[in-house]
Amino acid sequence: MAPGVDRPVSAGHEARTRIAAMLRDPAVATRLLEQGARVLVVPKDEALTTLGPFRDLAGRELPATGRTWDTVRGVGRLDTGVTEENLLGETPGVPGASSYADGYSTTTHEFAHAIHRYGLSDADRRTITDAYRAKLHPSDGRDPADVEWPDGPRRSARDGQPADNYSATDEFEYFAQAVNAYLGTNSGTDPLTGHPRNNGPAWVRDNEPGLLPLLERLFGTTPEQDGPGPANPVEATRAENEMYEGFRAMWDRAEGVHRAQPHPPVPAPPQGRTPAAPATHPVTDAGAETPLPPPPTDPRGGWAEFPEGLTDELDRLLAGHAEAEALARFRFTDESDSESADSDPADDPRNWAGLLFGPAARDEYETEALLDTARAVRDLAHRDTGADAVATDVLAGLRELTRQVLGLGDQDPVGARDLMLLGSLALSASLDELADPDALADLLTYRDAALDDRTRIDTGRTTGRDWTGTGGQTPPLDSYAVLDADGTSTVWPSPWPDSYVVLAQSTGTAAHLHVPGGTLRIEDTAELARLIARDPHRTPGDDIVLAFAHGDIETVARQVADLTGSRVWYSEHGPKVATDWRSGAEHLMTGPAPGGGAHAWTSLRPGEDPVPGGRTTGTPTADPHPSDGTAPDATSPDTTASDIDARRAHQLTTREYGFVDGRGDGELFRNPGDLENTWTAPGPSPRTPTRPASCSPPRPGTCSGRTATRPSGSPPTGPSPSRTSTAASRCTPRGRPWPTPTSS
Repeated sequence: MAPGVDRPVSAGHEARTRIAAMLRDPAVATRLLEQGARVLVVPKDEALTTLGPFRDLAGRELPATGRTWDTVRGVGRLDTGVTEENLLGETPGVPGASSYADGYSTTTHEFAHAIHRYGLSDADRRTITDAYRAKLHPSDGRDPADVEWPDGPRRSARDGQPADNYSATDEFEYFAQAVNAYLGTNSGTDPLTGHPRNNGPAWVRDNEPGLLPLLERLFGTTPEQDGPGPANPVEATRAENEMYEGFRAMWDRAEGVHRAQPHPPVPAPPQGRTPAAPATHPVTDAGAETPLPPPPTDPRGGWAEFPEGLTDELDRLLAGHAEAEALARFRFTDESDSESADSDPADDPRNWAGLLFGPAARDEYETEALLDTARAVRDLAHRDTGADAVATDVLAGLRELTRQVLGLGDQDPVGARDLMLLGSLALSASLDELADPDALADLLTYRDAALDDRTRIDTGRTTGRDWTGTGGQTPPLDSYAVLDADGTSTVWPSPWPDSYVVLAQSTGTAAHLHVPGGTLRIEDTAELARLIARDPHRTPGDDIVLAFAHGDIETVARQVADLTGSRVWYSEHGPKVATDWRSGAEHLMTGPAPGGGAHAWTSLRPGEDPVPGGRTTGTPTADPHPSDGTAPDATSPDTTASDIDARRAHQLTTREYGFVDGRGDGELFRNPGDLENTWTAPGPSPRTPTRPASCSPPRPGTCSGRTATRPSGSPPTGPSPSRTSTAASRCTPRGRPWPTPTSS
């Protein structure tokens, strides 16, 4: 943090958050650390070139731009310079410098340069070069000027003539702007062509096939969910500054004078270069300094007038209401409401609805139904609350009602999720139940048999509930299988991290929860969501996986996300616990899905649209070894965690077997220790071939697993003189044959 930064704590927090989100690949982080990479926050009122690491750039001109480095607001090299104003959405005070569009991040752009030059392997840099050249010379016959780049086509929006956009300058700007687009920080208009920049991971997935695997490895497969959120919040910061300016104005008016305190105006930047026909694009020297794209030429406007309604909002903030933010974000303004907008805010059902109902409830219910329910909760909350308490804290009754219904302690804090849980419950309640807190509490807990300890899942990495009634035979939850059209299945590593997994059965839109005392049938999606949200063994913040089929699974996922605040995974392809008929292994299995199963799962966060999140950066675990018997080095910097997991040893099982006793009651793949056999060391035999250490896939008539049978009616374990067994030859480490069993 350079001296002179106006808001060092906020700027430092924002810089660390954005940089950390770009260091998901350990190999990249290691290379940067070993080479001494640093990031320096430049004060918003100081030129970049006044700071020690960048003084060598002072006075140097940027070719064909009419600008010097003294007005540039960022540089990407081993010492990366990012600016305070871009981190916080403020205005620079450096003459000749301008702000960038709301949402455009110079921080991610510049640090992408540092990653490109100092954090990537040679193979990764070749990938970028190849993708860049493929854009310049499309192989599908398109006009090169019409190919979409991160900054739009290479054609002027003014006269339609060919013209380079900034991302087409060279491979370094191409990669930096593509990173911005993937991270959702590439908003605004390209200053060279006038076309809007392309922004968002969805655009990258559709238009950058050459870069996509690299970007997914570097920054994850769902950056729109996992990232730190919008960058360079110009409009939000302006509104916040205006609010505090208005706050100062209230006191100034009381004293008879108003002293406006806007930021100093910023001079307009020099006009950028005139677009010209695309030139030859050599590969840029990796050691050259690269400036940011020129900022847009429109200067920022001045301060707005005294904001209407500011006083009311400040009153809420000054009253210390923790729910003020929720009130501001979730405001009901339906004109059909019969109550006047001028009514007491403490009684306005729109304000109560703003606290009780999240985005999922608003999508599912009509506004009038929500407002009617909010009125009923309001009346119930005020019924037993004294007038003095309401006068000092209008939400005192609501907090007390929430504690009573949810079974919280007298001094337990009541948060936004608690209020939404109460709202969800109220929407499912009858009129009689809405008039009685005890009846609401009973409605909340009468399904609690489903939260019995005997339905818990706890594998160490994964927790959850198994309501399938299979007696605790939980399949591996760090992978899933996708059933192919030909009946075979492919196993993929799960896309979710540490998670809470729900296994259940369903018919249509009714969930069937098998519990020790019987089966609970739940048709109300909100009731199922409340049950999941209330599980005392669910770790707050963990992803939630809805691993069951349901006729309205997206609604269930949205409601669970609202009530828990967590990311929720679900699949539209009928997930269930099933046995692979070829291998005998149990899996969490889905039906056929796009991409051979790589896109079988979708995820969403509260109030956000679903995102296809099942894409993995590794390979299917069903075939972890190359056909030539070799495997890449697991320590290679280019090897991902899912690649390594995919190469771990898996139990060999046959793909061709049947019930050898002919009656259908034989057992497959039993542990050899359970068989009544006497094992002897193998003797030398010229007819016993040794097998290579790398075992090839089984062929018909051979077996890479083991099969054992027992006569009908015999016990599954324990000694049995009449018991018979068969064992098939198996591959073993170092090419040794397995011992041959001798029946006792």
